Amino acid sequence: MKTKAILTSIIILVSINIGFAQNAIFTDHGFIPDTDITIISPFQTAAYHDGNILIATTKGVWKNNIATQVWENVGLQDKIITFIYKHPTIPGKIFAGALIDANNTTPLFISNDGGSTWTAAGNGAEVLSNIVARPNNPNHLYAGTYYGYNFMISTDGGNNWVYFNNGSGGAIGYPVTLAFLPSNSTQLFYGSENPMDNAELDRYDINTSDPTQLDNLTTIVDNTVWSNRRPDKLQTYSYTGNYLYVGQEGALSKVNTDSTNDVAFIYKSNGEPEKPYTYMYAHWVDPNDINHLVFGGNINGDNTGLMQLYETYNEGATFHRYTNLFGLTAPMIRDIVEIDAGKLAIIIKDQYDNIVKLLVMEPSALSLGRNSLQNLINLYPNPTNDFVIISSYFTSREMSFEIYNSLGQLIENKTQIPEDKKIYVKNFSEGIYYFKFFMSDKIIVKSVIVK
Repeated sequence: MKTKAILTSIIILVSINIGFAQNAIFTDHGFIPDTDITIISPFQTAAYHDGNILIATTKGVWKNNIATQVWENVGLQDKIITFIYKHPTIPGKIFAGALIDANNTTPLFISNDGGSTWTAAGNGAEVLSNIVARPNNPNHLYAGTYYGYNFMISTDGGNNWVYFNNGSGGAIGYPVTLAFLPSNSTQLFYGSENPMDNAELDRYDINTSDPTQLDNLTTIVDNTVWSNRRPDKLQTYSYTGNYLYVGQEGALSKVNTDSTNDVAFIYKSNGEPEKPYTYMYAHWVDPNDINHLVFGGNINGDNTGLMQLYETYNEGATFHRYTNLFGLTAPMIRDIVEIDAGKLAIIIKDQYDNIVKLLVMEPSALSLGRNSLQNLINLYPNPTNDFVIISSYFTSREMSFEIYNSLGQLIENKTQIPEDKKIYVKNFSEGIYYFKFFMSDKIIVKSVIVK
């Protein structure tokens, strides 16, 4: 079934607790064309592939074509989907978890063609809530269980699963949300309550000889910092180094994983009227300016009339809250996914009405403040196969820089820019690289395509 949504573009200008005006352009892609559908996925609700957003729902996987806005159910219609996850390095490979019930005995389905067809998998697995692929080991998958306090591991790309440490378990809390740093394939991070109302971020080392064995449990953030602010979303990026972004109950944290209890709160609510105690289920960090974030979620209570979508340019020193309800009664933001050209897909369900909406957001990157910052540095030619030249208002001695590949691995680290402002990349492999510039109190990230 395919349905065409009505195109609606809206510019919202609302200022709450900020020192400057912000704006974003929202294109309303409408509701999934089913009046009795919702989302139960706690962590991984949507994935973007080849111009389409795929959404995990209680009636299978739904797809929206971003260009045409056409909705289509692309499979598993009689399944209640618990998560959807796009493999970061295998093109077209997508995973969908499913509840076990009278209509389904299979906990996992895999698509190798971007969601067009699905194959039953998950032998030995229980119902799963989220999956992460191990960097540099694409067939090693680690998953949190939907109902219990446990991890499951597959070493063959998702076909067969075992409990970690031979089922003996460990100090696992509930619920379990997982993450890898893109440049670190030896350590697995997880957030949980352990026990209830005791929020933690922990880390296991992956055994060098047996990837199903996890060793050396280490607490990175404990409840002296987080109290009962349970982690709801872990996110890492190739351009943010060893930092891990954690959406929580009433907070959004930036965690330095090289230290203990080294946390910067981008958002932290104590229940103030102008600052809701939002459970942050979704967040995005701008690859061109890591101080610019969009994040959102819902409160644990009545969300009637309360849109909770936020944007900040300065890592939360000030923030802006968008308040338009877009036809929902009690909106609950479930995911934020980057799509083409720096735009974001915002997936929202209604707390009381079984409806699901998709918005496409063009963040307020077009505002004067953001452009002014980004225009301080430009790189050309881009794409390139030999070198790039830095065009900047800063002198060479005022800048240092780092270069990361798309896996987040540090390629170069220079304390000073060459006098001719020319950086050679002819020995780099083809791909996208992130140039991270440091100037006084400013950090600017630029991407370069090497052919």
